[in-house]
Amino acid sequence: MRITQREEQRKEATRLDGRLREALAGAEGRAVEWKQADDGVWKALVERGEESTHEFGFLQSLADHATENLATKIASSADGQAPSYLLVVVSNPDPLWLNKTHQAAGAFLQITSSPPELAKTTGDQVKAALDGLGEKGRVKGGGAKGKFMGKVAGGWAVSDREASLRGLW
Repeated sequence: MRITQREEQRKEATRLDGRLREALAGAEGRAVEWKQADDGVWKALVERGEESTHEFGFLQSLADHATENLATKIASSADGQAPSYLLVVVSNPDPLWLNKTHQAAGAFLQITSSPPELAKTTGDQVKAALDGLGEKGRVKGGGAKGKFMGKVAGGWAVSDREASLRGLW
């Protein structure tokens, strides 16, 4: 009986954890500050340091909520066209936490866009820019269908942001 109860409690805790993560992703997605660039593309950068949501699934959920919110926000003022957008999300928890939990050190990078080729182009720009800072091959990953996902070895520093996103904002 006790084993059955423990298993039910574990399943319920897992279900509630998923609901909390989804609610957090929704709240953060709605809070993303979009800016329209001169070329008409809506752009946003989200940098996170929270360890408990350092996973691509959470980043994708956040991106889904952010782009949905953008579409809703500009739908009333647009001409019925889907917006062109570029969303860069970086998860960069404390390296001490990563080492303590035995996870591979590094930041997660996710780029989402419409039109789809903008994500891959931007991801390739980030790779090249970070390679230009010294250590080659810091960004491992790639993209397809409007998304670029990768890991940045050594984390994500202010100098990385400035070098890799220069010219995008």
